Amino acid sequence: MKLIRIIVVATMLFCPTIKSNAQAYWIYLQAEDLYKGNDSVAPNYERAVSLYEKAAEMGCPMAEEKLSICYDTGKGVAMSKRKAFLWCKKAAKHGVASSQCLLGYYYAVGIGCRPSVSKSYKWYYKAANRGDQDAIETLQSASLYIRRIYVWSEQ
Repeated sequence: MKLIRIIVVATMLFCPTIKSNAQAYWIYLQAEDLYKGNDSVAPNYERAVSLYEKAAEMGCPMAEEKLSICYDTGKGVAMSKRKAFLWCKKAAKHGVASSQCLLGYYYAVGIGCRPSVSKSYKWYYKAANRGDQDAIETLQSASLYIRRIYVWSEQ
């Protein structure tokens, strides 16, 4: 047990990346508590957004995704579709499957960017390959829709 503690402390001292990631994740968790609130405390979206920004700037991809959602909905921050898109793209590039699916939706609808079917499919496929159920269902429904159009036009 003592050896494990020594290894953990040594890792944190000699690997600043791990320490930074742990701090960013801790800040993200605090922001989640503020964003959701609880039985005794009402949600504080503005404070949560400032913590999400701090964690995102430290490289926390979950905070990047949450910032995207905040900017898209306008919770705790002035609504900005462009910033929503940019934060979502950062999180998607970090490999967060839900962000990849969301980015596919942003490209499909044109939230903060020009609509692009090919980019939309690209990100939906990436998310589906990571097991994101929403992306899988979206691709399945799109495939059925395309097949129906093709069959209908053949008749």
